[in-house]
Amino acid sequence: FPVTIGVNMFDVQPDSNISIGDAVIVVNHTAMLTTTPNDKRCVGIVCEILENNRISVASVGDNECVQLKGFKVCNENGAISAGDLLTTSSTAGYLMKQSDDIMRSSTVGKSAVDVVFDNNNLAVDVYGFIYCG
Repeated sequence: FPVTIGVNMFDVQPDSNISIGDAVIVVNHTAMLTTTPNDKRCVGIVCEILENNRISVASVGDNECVQLKGFKVCNENGAISAGDLLTTSSTAGYLMKQSDDIMRSSTVGKSAVDVVFDNNNLAVDVYGFIYCG
């Protein structure tokens, strides 16, 4: 397999409800929303919805993904402050605060801002840095 840095393209199921900002894994060459906390299989964050049931996924080193405005996060593991590491959560496609500050295979990124959650304990377009992929 080739080593990839930056944007990767994957197939999705037609009814997947994947959108820009979602965290995804790849199973059998098909991208799916993450739903498992601390999932080391996360390949990146959806940055573009393409034609023919395909998506572009931003990963470490990406600097070409102009549609992606930030992460989708939830407060499943508590408040998120600038500098906190992020990992997958049980909320489909959303990241949460990682339990420690050690870079792990399940670390997806790092928040660059203090997050303000909505009434559903979610936030979108959270500025940060991608560490997975």
